[in-house]
Parts: sequence; structure tokens; C-alpha cells
Amino acid sequence: MEEFRYRWLYRTHRTRLATMQQVEPLKAIEADRKRMVIDESIKPKFAD
Repeated sequence: MEEFRYRWLYRTHRTRLATMQQVEPLKAIEADRKRMVIDESIKPKFAD
């Protein structure tokens, strides 16, 4: 099972590298783009 997982990860990584391509950055944020809302009551562990 461990060997299968390793082969799957390796194949996924190789495919990702082979299909990556450089793109132009966005010139502006899309008006209908969903935004992430952060609840102020939730703090990361390192924020003490």
C-alpha cells in the first residue's frame, strides 16, 4: 500500500510539473469573485 501511495504521488507531481504554464497576473479583482471571511474570534495557535 505504501509503495502504491508513493507511485501515485510521484506520478501526480510529474504530471503537475509537465502541465504548469506561466500566465499573466490579473489586472483587477473580478467583481463577482467570492471572498474569504475571517471570523475574528478564531485565532491561530501562534497568535497568543
